[in-house]
Amino acid sequence: MGAETRIVLASASPRRRQLLTQLGVSFAAHAPNVDEDSRPGESPADTQRRITVAKAEAIAAGLRRQPGNWVVI
Repeated sequence: MGAETRIVLASASPRRRQLLTQLGVSFAAHAPNVDEDSRPGESPADTQRRITVAKAEAIAAGLRRQPGNWVVI
């Protein structure tokens, strides 16, 4: 049988944790240390997109060294 897919929430948001728990999703939460300040000239949407990608990439980088199937959200 194949490896189980595990979900990692790349956020410290209590609301996101609550929503996943209410949905019955089994997950681990890890909040990466990512600069969340906006940059000069950056739109709010671009700031949020950059932060989201940076968090997911930071968590994924650490998971590459661990066996298993991972989904980072």
